[in-house]
Amino acid sequence: MGEYALMKNGIYDAASAKRVADVLRHEHGHALDRLIGASESPAFVAAYTADVADLVPWLTRLPADAADELKYLTQSGPAGRHEAFAELFAELHGGGTTTFLNVSGGMPRSLTATRAIIRAWERERP
Repeated sequence: MGEYALMKNGIYDAASAKRVADVLRHEHGHALDRLIGASESPAFVAAYTADVADLVPWLTRLPADAADELKYLTQSGPAGRHEAFAELFAELHGGGTTTFLNVSGGMPRSLTATRAIIRAWERERP
């Protein structure tokens, strides 16, 4: 049900139809990640690590809403990688869930790795 509601200033509000589609694409990215272990692949881990190193200094320079989105995508451990892969997958397939960030533009190495992972999966599946 989270795709139908959006919290703004601590209050839930109805989400737009566009948000529903964006969340669906993002969650589909999570499903593919779980299926093939995309965000755990050495290529994605290396790309993500390099992108995060470039992005973390921006956390203190961004407006609060954008910083919150960036913190979510750069959280420690595997969670940040999972979220970044899912969001990049969503952006590649029509739009992601971030409002203030262009994840594809901010994580170019991760985007390249995501594209390669998706292409390889498409070639290998029955």
